[in-house]
Amino acid sequence: MIRRVRAVIRRHLYDAVRNPDRIADMLFWPFLDVVTWGFFGRFLVRGGQASFVAPAQLIAGIILWGAFRAFQRDVAVGFLAEIWSRNITGLFSSPLTFPEYLSGLMLVNLGKLALALGLITLACCVLTGAPEPALVVHLLAPLAVLLLFAAAIGLTVTGLILRFSTRVQTLAYGLAGLLMPLSCVFYPRSALPAPLQAIAVTLPSTAAFESMRELMQGRSPSAALLLRGAAVALLAVLAAAAYFGSVVRAARRSGRLLRLD
Repeated sequence: MIRRVRAVIRRHLYDAVRNPDRIADMLFWPFLDVVTWGFFGRFLVRGGQASFVAPAQLIAGIILWGAFRAFQRDVAVGFLAEIWSRNITGLFSSPLTFPEYLSGLMLVNLGKLALALGLITLACCVLTGAPEPALVVHLLAPLAVLLLFAAAIGLTVTGLILRFSTRVQTLAYGLAGLLMPLSCVFYPRSALPAPLQAIAVTLPSTAAFESMRELMQGRSPSAALLLRGAAVALLAVLAAAAYFGSVVRAARRSGRLLRLD
């Protein structure tokens, strides 16, 4: 089992290292976002247009949202890479099991995300000074909720691609973006119209960003809010994994794996 998981990890690491697009998505664009908005935040503070807290919230929101979007995208694009390289048939015809494939895919994407977050943190230290260690530790809880939810979305998109072929592959890049207004990345949930607030409150991503803002404002985040977000995200992951597993089994029986393009 461990050897097969390691093989999945090595396959995606080779693809990431040798593909300039993967490197740009993983390192360059997140770094550029943080630098750009970091300079904008410094401009606001120096111009007296905002306190230090507002730019700090902006940068924290960008970092967490970038992690969420990147992890969701990489889970789905990792599966698309198997289709583009015409490796999907051999992959699921081998002794490799569904949990082993998912384990390898998730682990390699967590490693890539950790590398990107390290670079982004270094950029933040240069722009705004080193953050307080306690604040960084507290932000790990909202980040964990976001990554769980991102995994659920990535698995769902992967299942849809397997079910409907690459006609729906744009969901791998765009589905998370549709959730951005409702996730309240840069503003409180109270800024949304009442009907949208009722939708936003059900999203784990909203709970994560609301908790992040409470932390950045020096308040203790609501434990109930984070626990509810984590519970919903975990249920979403289990449901998405079950859906993906059912689609894989159906594709094996029907021969759809041979017709993916």
